[in-house]
This record gives sequence, structure tokens and C-alpha cells, in this order.
Amino acid sequence: MGEQYPFVVKNMFPHIKEVIKYYAIDVVVMAGAGNAEYPLTEIDCLIVFLNIFGIPNVLSNIKYQLCISHLVKDMIADVVPASKLKVFYIPSE
Repeated sequence: MGEQYPFVVKNMFPHIKEVIKYYAIDVVVMAGAGNAEYPLTEIDCLIVFLNIFGIPNVLSNIKYQLCISHLVKDMIADVVPASKLKVFYIPSE
């Protein structure tokens, strides 16, 4: 990674695309704030995304956005199609 902000991933080995191709991965499950950031922008296969903070993401390869609460779902419901939104509670205790 770069040494100062904004951090940039450089010379990654192996590259995420190589790993997906080597293992013939069909679906990637990942969590994040919702931003369209790396590695979401690099992955071509389907993504099931656990949206934690309610930032809308409309990348075409995201099959479902699992929101951690109805509040998070309501925050992005105006931008993300309802067919892609689900609520998935995470046990915290």
C-alpha cells in the first residue's frame, strides 16, 4: 500500500482476479461501508455484499445487498432496487 493518504494498493500478488480465476469462484461474499471501492470495482463475478453503514452501491455485479438493519436498508432504498435489498441481522452478543 501507499505510504500516505489516499492509500493505493500496488503490486498486489496474487491479484484478486487471478485468485478468482484459479479457484473458479462464482460468488464473492464481502462486507463494507457500501462505497464502490477496491476490490468491489475489480471483481467481475457476482457479489453478495453485507452493507454495514448504508452507503448506496449500484455496481451491476452486486446480486444482493444484505443490510445489517432496517435503518440501513431504508437509507439506501431510494437508490438500490428493492429486489437487491435484504435485511440480515448480525448477532452482536
